[in-house]
Amino acid sequence: MAKLDLVRRAVVVAAGQSASSVGEFLAGVLLVRLLAPAEWSKLALALTIYGTASGIGGLNVQDGIYYFYARVEATRRVGLALQTMAMLLASGLVIAGALLLLGPWLQTRGNEILPLIPWISVAVALELPTSCAMQLLVSAERAHWASVFNVCMSVTKLGLMALPLLFGMPVLAAAQGLVIYAALRLVVSAVLLPIALPKGPFRIDWALLKEQVIYTAPLTLSIGSAVLIKYIDKWIVAAFVPDGFGMYAASAIEIPFVPLLGLSMGTVLATRISYAFQHGQPQRALEYWLAATSRVALIIGPLTIGLILCAPEGFHLLFSDQYAAAVLPFQIFTIIILHRVMAYGLILRAAGATRALWFASLFLLALIVVFGVPLTYWLGLPGAALAMVVAYALNVIFYLSCIAKVMATDLVRVFPWKHYGGILLAAGASAALAFLAARPWASVWARLLTKAVIFTLGYLLFAQKSGLTRRLPVVPDDESDFLQNVAARGTTPAATPALPTA
Repeated sequence: MAKLDLVRRAVVVAAGQSASSVGEFLAGVLLVRLLAPAEWSKLALALTIYGTASGIGGLNVQDGIYYFYARVEATRRVGLALQTMAMLLASGLVIAGALLLLGPWLQTRGNEILPLIPWISVAVALELPTSCAMQLLVSAERAHWASVFNVCMSVTKLGLMALPLLFGMPVLAAAQGLVIYAALRLVVSAVLLPIALPKGPFRIDWALLKEQVIYTAPLTLSIGSAVLIKYIDKWIVAAFVPDGFGMYAASAIEIPFVPLLGLSMGTVLATRISYAFQHGQPQRALEYWLAATSRVALIIGPLTIGLILCAPEGFHLLFSDQYAAAVLPFQIFTIIILHRVMAYGLILRAAGATRALWFASLFLLALIVVFGVPLTYWLGLPGAALAMVVAYALNVIFYLSCIAKVMATDLVRVFPWKHYGGILLAAGASAALAFLAARPWASVWARLLTKAVIFTLGYLLFAQKSGLTRRLPVVPDDESDFLQNVAARGTTPAATPALPTA
């Protein structure tokens, strides 16, 4: 039997997937540092509008490229690319028009962004047609081109937005830089794709286009809810605490790598869990699940508590004392990471329980609104962050109840509650010791170093003494029939692509 090193594989996958999130994190930090709080608040609201419009306008049509690319002959693939980009252009023009009409209602008190709206609209219209470029390059067996394209475009986007600000230009220049980036991306895509794709006529296949529209329609509803989940809390803050929007946007900048560990573990186990369900082995799927969640918890738990512990010093060093009010919302936000010990949607997809994913998405969106509106109104920025924590916690309970059902077990046995509780107890005790030890120091660097050292040593000691690293569920061996089945398809378990998560 072959042994599966879950943690090593998950860490490697998470490191690779973190490339784009590191860029987004650094971009957020740089823009906050370059701008005064009032200016950052305006740009953050404009970027929220840009992200919402781009997400909804994309229609999720790019995910259909993999499905259709293999179904059409080589000479029709340039046409597939052309009509997909045409669909996205049409969507982009509609979204851009909507932004222009809604512009006066999108700005808030203290965040007069109306002059930025036309530039954001143009950027969305120009960028959306190229949102399928990476999928087309990967489908054409140009994965390395796709990686280079992604990195170069990310660097270009950051540079064209940040450079004007470095020279003291107003926020409007950053929005104009976004338009230049979108135009360059369109030009590069127009040059690159005809080279990468097989030769063929540049014409639209109307029958195929109809199939694409039918295929994309349900995916569009899915992406709509996902985009709203990502941004709805920010819109609630913009409505009820407009003066604090910049602070909230700074507190909501996502830390790279850590949140991706659970998703990466799901990537590693995707084919194994699917295989177990397909062969009527829910108990084996449960064994994989418990082995994975218990090991990721050993990393996620202390890292999350450590981030909360070091947030005051981290924010001071990254953003200065001007953003001290963002520390508490960030600390509350960070609690959400505790649930990311696995890709919950993967299990339900593997078991064929896809209807639960739709409900979970809508349920989470409703919870954010139900808790977000009153808590933000009563408590301000901390209330908005607290609403997100409560909403995600309840949604995780729903996910776990569904997973317990497909694995023929109950809510108590479907998750390593006692094990994770022990991890959080050890991390919490270590954090308390580190906090007390760092209090006498006046220097921010001294406090940060003291917290990091005492917390790390304390957690390792508590974890060793309590046996947290020794009492782990056994990772099932890879059975010979599974390995033969995977080998017959020409893939390896380690190379399993990530499944989308709800």
